[in-house]
Order: sequence, then C-alpha cells, then structure tokens
Amino acid sequence: MLKNKIKVLDFIGAIIILLSLYLVTINPVFWLLYSIGCLIWIYLMYNKKLYSGLVMNAVASTICIVNYIRSLV
Repeated sequence: MLKNKIKVLDFIGAIIILLSLYLVTINPVFWLLYSIGCLIWIYLMYNKKLYSGLVMNAVASTICIVNYIRSLV
C-alpha cells in the first residue's frame, strides 16, 4: 500500500515541480509552488532512505523561498 502511495507522490511531486518552473516566468509566486514540490520529494527521499536526495531537495526548497523573497523586494 505504501509503495502505491509513493508512486502517486512521485508523479504529483514531479508535475508540481515542472509546472511551477514553467509558471515562475509568469509570476514569481510560483517559486512557492516549486518549494511545495520539493517538500514532497523530501518526504519521499526520507521514506526511501535516500538522504542525499533529501539534502538536495532541502537546499532547492530554500533557494525557492529565497528567490520568492527577492522577487518581493
């Protein structure tokens, strides 16, 4: 049951990340959507015990938030 949930979250996370990368050129608020996609992947990497992917997505999520804050200033 958990494997099916992870496969669905893989797909959802990937779609969110790709869609937000396209939409960020329209409106910088989509950096936050990208960050949510990264948070989904953090959860997945933790469950799969792939800690390097977890760190990579944590850094990407932080970069997204910083980019959004920079767009406000």
